[in-house]
Formats: sequence, structure tokens, C-alpha cells
Amino acid sequence: MQKRSQITVFILLGIIIVAVIFAAVYFYGDTIQNFTRPTVLDASQLEPLKAYVVSCMEKSVTDDLKYLKKNSGYFNPISSTVEYSGYNVNALVDKSLTSPNLMNSLTGIENGISLNVKNKIINCSLDSFDFGIKKDVENIQVTTEIKESNVIVNLKYPLTISKGDASLSADEFSLIVEDDFGKIYRAVNDIVNSEVNGDFDMNNYFLQNKEVTVTRADGSNGFVYRIVTENEKDGFVFGVKK
Repeated sequence: MQKRSQITVFILLGIIIVAVIFAAVYFYGDTIQNFTRPTVLDASQLEPLKAYVVSCMEKSVTDDLKYLKKNSGYFNPISSTVEYSGYNVNALVDKSLTSPNLMNSLTGIENGISLNVKNKIINCSLDSFDFGIKKDVENIQVTTEIKESNVIVNLKYPLTISKGDASLSADEFSLIVEDDFGKIYRAVNDIVNSEVNGDFDMNNYFLQNKEVTVTRADGSNGFVYRIVTENEKDGFVFGVKK
């Protein structure tokens, strides 16, 4: 009887031990695994971070494009302006000057967009992500290319992302903004060159360039042009000063 009682006790004890182990694995399995295996960090976990960086780029670029169209391709007022409906419109042609063509170069516009993207990225906080993130802001590089119907921006932003004992790096981000700025800029360039060399024939230009629509209105000391496309209803505005 005593031996049977001992065997029964051992069986019950074994059952209890198995039950405890099963319960521990069931309820705390993930925690136990985290203690027994190294932290895994793969590229897919960085996608939300990359998407956020690109969204910061996009915000900067789209704001710049709207501003550039309203301000004749400049980020700041210039000395020559045409007064129209109570506003001073930047004049890209000033016929009172020896060099009347005041149009900002496409390279200058691209460089301005790149600089603004860089400043935006530096101030774009990454603190909300559940990673350790080391940012190398000293080596940020941005290039912008304005094409007929889109703007391409490439960003080099060296980031080291760490979690536990694992780390990954990310440094290349790209963005394409669909916009007719390049197409409009080409039309503006045509108009400016015509105005510098004489008068612009608006009707003839439309017959040859139906992808853009050009309108002209008189100002107090010159006139103002507005160029739109099917996709860009707000258009690009600039003045010609007499």
C-alpha cells in the first residue's frame, strides 16, 4: 500500500509539473522566446519609417511648387514688380532695364526646392518610432529634377536603426510628384523671350502649344500673364513691366 501511495504521489506531482510547464508556455511563450533568442530586425519593419520620411519630402515639395507658381518662379519678391488688383506681381521682364530678362533659372528653382527639402527633413521628428535611430544630418544630400509633368526628388539621409542587439541602415529615399511645372516653365520661357525681343503673339502661340492656356491682363505699370494646363488650374503668374 505504501509503495502504491508513493507511485500515486509521483504521478500527481508529474501531472502538476507538466501542467505548470504547459501553462507557462501558453501564457508566457513570447516573453520566454524573447529572452532566449536575439532581436530580429528586418527591412520590412522599416517601411513605415521610410514612408514617413517620404511624406515629409512630399509636403515640402508640394508647398514649394504652389508658392513658386504664385510668385513667378521665385521664393522671395524681386525688385521689379507689376501692380495688379492690389498685389505686386514679380516681373520676369522689365523693359526699363538694360538686361530685361529676370526669369529665375530652372537650376536655381531646383536648387531652392532641394534646400527646402533638406531643411524640412532636418526638422522632421522621428521620435514616434519604436527604434533607436541615429541620424547623420551632416551628410544629407538632396537633388531635384523638374521634368515636363513631374518633379523627381532624391534624398540621401544616412540613418542607423537599432532595436535590441540588431541594427539596419537606410539612406536612400525618392519621391515623384506629378505636376506640370516643367511644362508651364517652358511656356513662360517662350513668353519671356518673346517679350524681351518684341511682343508676344498669344493667339499664334496657343495654336502651336495647345497643352497650355495663356491669358493676359493689364496692370497699372505693365501687364500680367497667367499660364495654366489641364492639370494645373491655378497656374503660373508673372508680370511684364513697361
